[in-house]
Amino acid sequence: MCNSRFVSCIAALLAIGSLSAAARQVQPGIALMRQKLDFSRGILEGLSLEKFELIVTNAAMLRDMTVTNAFPRLKNPQYEQKLRKFQAKVDRLVVAGKNRNLDKAFAVYSEIIESCVACHRQVRHEQFTTNQGQDLRKSSSVGSATRDLSGRASAGRGISGGSP
Repeated sequence: MCNSRFVSCIAALLAIGSLSAAARQVQPGIALMRQKLDFSRGILEGLSLEKFELIVTNAAMLRDMTVTNAFPRLKNPQYEQKLRKFQAKVDRLVVAGKNRNLDKAFAVYSEIIESCVACHRQVRHEQFTTNQGQDLRKSSSVGSATRDLSGRASAGRGISGGSP
């Protein structure tokens, strides 16, 4: 059970890392997210090598970033609720690391990764639906909109008509 969760966490980090290259061009807060990813990697390294000081230090820095980043200022109640739960999980990870409880630290780290993936999935969905609405408003003013293969509105280019 522990090995499969470990493999799942590594796979999730690799997936997040590979997606971040594409996201750098789109999201202005990419530097912040890359720093969070680096702290997550530091925690994983601490778990893998049983270096509890790495777990505690990186978890504490990850926790501090959730207090200082701009997202809480958006006043999104759903995000704020997820943020509080995330912070509580990171606090539990710090405690597990200080207590040198590897099993508990790994279990909490798995929960943290799951919440990261779920939040990013939701944000991408919200961005997609928001962008879809903007594209539709733009194309309705142009009058000759079609949809490309990704479903985005494209004015007068058709399905095979160039880059979106």
